[in-house]
Order: sequence, then C-alpha cells, then structure tokens
Amino acid sequence: MKIEEHLEDLRARQVRVRPHGTPSEVVYPLGEISLPEHVAHWAVRCPDRPAIVFEERTVTYRELDDLIRRVAGWLDSVA
Repeated sequence: MKIEEHLEDLRARQVRVRPHGTPSEVVYPLGEISLPEHVAHWAVRCPDRPAIVFEERTVTYRELDDLIRRVAGWLDSVA
C-alpha cells in the first residue's frame, strides 16, 4: 500500500470514530502562535489562573510565563 492510500484510509477511519460534534479542523482562537506567546497572552489576561496543576503544586500563568522567560534568557546567554 502506498503512503497516499494509507493516509486516505486512515483519515476515513478517523472520521468514522470521531465523536459527534467534535471539530475536524483545529481552531486557533488566538491565531497560530507559539506556546510561549500563548502563555504570555494568558499571563496578561488571567495572571493568577492555574496553568498547570499537578498533585499538590499549582503554577499560575504568571509564574509559568516568568519561568519560560527565564529559560529563554538562559538559553540566549549560553548560545
């Protein structure tokens, strides 16, 4: 089976099992932006909203944005 045939068959099977009402296309409410840009947007809009909750730890969008910026700055300094 050629790759094109395989992909066509795969897509047809995905359509058959997709739950009713589930969109078939991705919707980007903020546009196609990077993950750091997405976090920065929410850090401004809802800084104290939980971005990550894992076990007993909650990281807000403000904290996550700060961590992302620190890592980016560190990466820039070692490059």
